[in-house]
Amino acid sequence: MIFGLALIPIWSAVTQAAKDGDLAWVNKLFRRLCCLTIVAALILIAAIPIMGPFYAIWLRDPELKPSTFQLSCLAVSCTALFANAGLSNLASGLGQISSQISLLAVGIVCKFAFTLTVLQQSQEWALVALSDTLAFLPYILIQPLIIIQALRRTA
Repeated sequence: MIFGLALIPIWSAVTQAAKDGDLAWVNKLFRRLCCLTIVAALILIAAIPIMGPFYAIWLRDPELKPSTFQLSCLAVSCTALFANAGLSNLASGLGQISSQISLLAVGIVCKFAFTLTVLQQSQEWALVALSDTLAFLPYILIQPLIIIQALRRTA
C-alpha cells in the first residue's frame, strides 16, 4: 500500500511526459516499474521461510504458526498489489481508464466465481488472499501489453 501511495505523483508525471511527447521517459519508467515488481516478488518469495515469526508478532499471537501455503498466498497477493500499483498509475497517466475498468471488472467476475465455488468448500483463510490475486490477474497480465501497444502507437 505504501508503494501505491508513493507512486501517485507518477500519474501526473506520465500524463505530462506523454503530452510533451517524452515517450522514451515513459517507456523507461514502465521498464523500471516492471523490474521493481519482479524484485519485490523475488524478495517476498525468498522471505517465505522467515515470515512465520513476523506474522505471529504482527497478529500478536505467539502460538500462530502459518503454513507455507498460507505464507505463499500472502506473498503472491502482495506481489499482485505491487504490480497493480505501478500499472494503475502508469495506465492512468496515459489515459487508459477504459482498459483498467474492463480488465478489473473481468477480475471481479473471476473472484466471485472463485469465491462461490472454492471458498464455500474450504475454511482456509489464505484462499481469500488468493482470490484477491485472481481478481488482479487479468489486469496484471493484459494491461502491460496495452501500455506497450500505446507507447508504440504514439511513438
